[in-house]
Amino acid sequence: MKFLVILFSLFFSLAWFGNDFTILEITSQKYSGGQERSGRGTRYTVKIFAEKDSRKLKIDQLWIGDKYFAVKPVKNPKYKNNHDFSKNDTIYLYVKDHVYPDMVNEKEDVVNTVKLPYKYEGVALIGYKLRNKRKYKVIEKITELEKIFYP
Repeated sequence: MKFLVILFSLFFSLAWFGNDFTILEITSQKYSGGQERSGRGTRYTVKIFAEKDSRKLKIDQLWIGDKYFAVKPVKNPKYKNNHDFSKNDTIYLYVKDHVYPDMVNEKEDVVNTVKLPYKYEGVALIGYKLRNKRKYKVIEKITELEKIFYP
C-alpha cells in the first residue's frame, strides 16, 4: 500500500512539473541568392510541442552557437503575426541569418546585443519565460537540409 501511495504521488508530481515544451525538430538550410549582391545565408526552423499555453510560456530567445536571435513562436506558418498558442499545439520558431556581399569582408564576429547566459553543451540554446521566470533549454542537434541555390 505504501508503494502505491509513493507511486501515485510521483505520478502527480511529474504531471504537475512536467516539461514546458518539447523540441520536436530543428533544421538549418543554407541558401544562396542568384542575383548579384543578393547575398547568402541560413534559415533555421524549430518545431516545438507546447505543453503550456502562450499566456504562461513566452519563448523569445535563440542562440545558434553564440549568435543571438530574438524569436516569436507562431502556431501557423501562414500567419506569422499571430503568436498565441494553446497547450498541446505545435508551434514554430523561424530565424534567417542573412549575409550581404558588403558584409563578407567585415568581421563576422559582430558583438551580440544579448550575451549568452551561460556556456552550454550543444549546438543551440532557447531562452524562455515560464510564469515570468527565465529558463533555458539546450538543443543537442540540428538537422541540415540540402542547400538552395535561387535563380
